[in-house]
Formats: sequence, C-alpha cells, structure tokens
Amino acid sequence: MGKGKEQFTPLDSYIMLDLETTGLKPDESEILEIGMIKVIDRKAVATFQAFVKPEGPIPPFITNLTGITREMTADAEPAEQVLFWAAQFMEDLPVLAYNAGFDLAFLKGMHPAWQDVLALARGMWPKQKSHSLAAMSALIGARQGTHRALADCVAAMDVYECAKSRCRRENRDFSKVYRAGKWKRAKIKS
Repeated sequence: MGKGKEQFTPLDSYIMLDLETTGLKPDESEILEIGMIKVIDRKAVATFQAFVKPEGPIPPFITNLTGITREMTADAEPAEQVLFWAAQFMEDLPVLAYNAGFDLAFLKGMHPAWQDVLALARGMWPKQKSHSLAAMSALIGARQGTHRALADCVAAMDVYECAKSRCRRENRDFSKVYRAGKWKRAKIKS
C-alpha cells in the first residue's frame, strides 16, 4: 500500500486505527500496540489488536499512561511482522484515526486513503473547550477510551459515527464541517 489522500466525504466502510507508542516522535519512538476495527457499511465486522516488541525501553510515563509493560510485549513480534499483518487486515480501506497525523506518521505511508476524526469533532462541536477523545466521548455519551489501542478505536468510532449522523440529521455538509475542524486546528497552532 502506498500513502493515500485525505478524504473529505463521509465514509461508511473504513479501518479505525489507534496506536500506542513509546513517544511522540515517529523517528525516535516505537509502536507498542496496534488496534483496528474494520467497519463495512457502518457495521464493525472485525477487530485487530497486537502488541509490538520494542527494541528500546518503554518509558515509565508511557507505562503509567497506557499500562503497557515490558512483560506484556516480551513475546510480541517485531514491528515489521505486526505491520505486515496490519496491512493485510486493512486491505484497501481508508484509514481513520483520532489525530490521524500522529498515527499515520508511524505507519510510514502504508494506507490508501485517510481521514482525521479529531478534525471532524472540532468542526462538529467547535465550542467545546477540549476535543480530546475522552472529552468527546463523554460529550456524546459514548464508550470511553483508555489509552489502549482497541478501546481508543471503539471510542473514536463512536465519535465518528455520531458526528456523521448529526451531519445528516442537521442537513450539514460533511466536507464543510470536516474542513472547518482542520482550519480550527491550523488557527490554534499559529
């Protein structure tokens, strides 16, 4: 799979992805856990979860945040093997993630198309003080993520499907809502 293009239309079939990593910089950090949910026609049909055996240490902050320990990853396969399995699971479906830029940077372009659930959340609920996954899950009464890959996928999928449904219900243009959320992020950063 090669690096794909960002999608600006609502998707009913996709892969919801979340990674847990040893840090924030893809060139200096490693993937610890991959979680994915395969959604076909708005129905979750399969899940994928795997630990990745890191070459370096797991920082104490990451263990405290995620609960992932060296013992949990000791028998895991190396990143190359787990990423091969992940690519097989993804097939050619678009990849969605909460703060997609972060997760996709670790995948090094192995996705055909993508969309950022965080941008959609920012566009749909622009007046919220926090657009963290936990805050958005609480706002819509959805399942909460736990800084574990598969649980965060479930929470992100709930936020995505709620935002899509709300767009339809309110007769709002998904593309405009999504782009507004991307613009809000850019405006905050500058």
